Amino acid sequence: MEIQRATSNRAPIVTIYGAEGRGKTTLACKFPKPVALLLERGLPRGVTVDAVEGTDSFEGVMAALRDIYADPGEYRTLIIDTIDMLEAYLLEYVCAKNNWPNIEKPAYGKG
Repeated sequence: MEIQRATSNRAPIVTIYGAEGRGKTTLACKFPKPVALLLERGLPRGVTVDAVEGTDSFEGVMAALRDIYADPGEYRTLIIDTIDMLEAYLLEYVCAKNNWPNIEKPAYGKG
C-alpha cells in the first residue's frame, strides 16, 4: 500500500448544523477573517464580527454576495447566519415574482 499526502487548492465550504445556542455562530466567528450576513439578529453576547448591512431580503443578500465575490477585501470567511432565514427570503422572493400566494401553489416540484 502506498500513501501520499493530498492537498486541496480550493477553499473549504463548511455547514455547521445544530440546535439553537450550541455555539455555531461563535465557532464560525473564529474562522479566518470573517464577515457575516446576519439574517437573524441572534449574535451571541460577547461575540463581535464585521456584518454586512441591508441583508433583510433575498435581493439584499444576493447584492451582498455579488459585492463580496467581486471584492472580498481582507475577508477570508463568509458566514451566513442562518440558512433557514435565507430559505424564507428565497421563498418570499419566488412567490412574489410569480404572483403565488405560497410555494405550494404551483404543481409539485415547480416551486
